[in-house]
Amino acid sequence: MKRNKFREFINSRGQYAAVFAFIVVAGICAGAAALNGPKEETALEEPAALEESANADTPRVSEPVLTNKNAASQQDTQSGTNGGTDTNGGTDQNTGVQSDGTNNTAILDSEEGGDTEIVMQWPVDGDILLAYSPNTPLYDVTLDQYRTTDDVCIAAEVGEDVEAAAGGTVAEIVEDENKGNYVVIDHGNGWATTYSQLADIDLSVGEAVEQGETIGKVAEPSIYSTAMGPHIEFKVTLDDRAVNPEAAIG
Repeated sequence: MKRNKFREFINSRGQYAAVFAFIVVAGICAGAAALNGPKEETALEEPAALEESANADTPRVSEPVLTNKNAASQQDTQSGTNGGTDTNGGTDQNTGVQSDGTNNTAILDSEEGGDTEIVMQWPVDGDILLAYSPNTPLYDVTLDQYRTTDDVCIAAEVGEDVEAAAGGTVAEIVEDENKGNYVVIDHGNGWATTYSQLADIDLSVGEAVEQGETIGKVAEPSIYSTAMGPHIEFKVTLDDRAVNPEAAIG
């Protein structure tokens, strides 16, 4: 009789026991999943933390520093590849212009075997803000980009006199949005110089000028060169080819 009652109890309560067993198993599985979850997240977070640490330790590259005359000359002398001329006399590789290393005389090897000389001076006395570099792009602070240059930008004060680098004849007087007002002087024998960013030009085309004569004043910089401040853009050409002004002047 007792055995029958026990069997009845098991049969009536068996379903509850099965439910209880299922709950226990589910709880064990959930606990195991909870323990494994943070490990995976930690493993995923570690590479990101390492990457942030590496970025924090990596130095930032600074912008190129604009040079002055002496620094630009020294760079050209050391490299000897971008048309530079050393202070002891040498040749501008882009144009065949030589400097005798003793005075401001540029020498051209003519096709007839003779030499054509020209003596030049700087139009203003100031540091070079952007050097002559027709092959290697330099950083332009106004445009915020790198570009090649076939002239030099020389620092100056607004209203400062700009002088002719050599004697010659005024060939052009032009108003230009990019370069501002500029004057071109023909010095003969293929030589010419261009002076940009000018104001108060008191000349006329065809007029003769002497070396050191005032051809205008330094103007406020044009919109494409405002970040450099007041300056003069000075270009030297020989047979319509750009020449390094530092090589031409010596």
